[in-house]
Amino acid sequence: MGDWNAVRISDERCGSVFCSQDAYFFNEFVDHNDLFEVPLGGLNFTWWNKSGRLIFPRGFSDHSPLILFQDKVDFRPTYFKIFDSWFDRHDFDDTVKIVWDSISVDSNLDIVAKFRLLKGHLKNWIHNTRSNEAKRLKEITSKIDELDIIIDSGYATNSEIDTRNTLSSEKNDLLKIIDLDSLQKAIVKW
Repeated sequence: MGDWNAVRISDERCGSVFCSQDAYFFNEFVDHNDLFEVPLGGLNFTWWNKSGRLIFPRGFSDHSPLILFQDKVDFRPTYFKIFDSWFDRHDFDDTVKIVWDSISVDSNLDIVAKFRLLKGHLKNWIHNTRSNEAKRLKEITSKIDELDIIIDSGYATNSEIDTRNTLSSEKNDLLKIIDLDSLQKAIVKW
């Protein structure tokens, strides 16, 4: 179900300007995506712009809702999973290119086999990458803790403060990647 700020015909506007070009594009969108308006009864307007007079309580929508039906389409099993964060890692592109170029196939029919081999290499790559990131995160946290003690004592040099800030930024970047992976994993059903 959707709530739209666009209108399909001029009769749906009261107290504001109707734009026929916007209505045309909105109608094209509705038709192209097989959407339809839910037939509603009662008053035509729940909010009147011109006078700002509220006709229905705020809990109701001030637009005509649309319902979208989606047919479930099975596109066969997923050959491999890719997290969005992989594209931000410095060696992902090179890893894929090197592996892809090193796999030779006899025909286009063997492309599935090529993807399977790539999947295996990517599994190893991400396992090693995450392991290295976990080690680096541990090192950074330990070093930050050491620098915090020095800073708290009041004897820290500018260099140590700068190092702590740099490490803190690197730690935040690593945690952001981990959080993005966790978020995508929670949202996507593979």
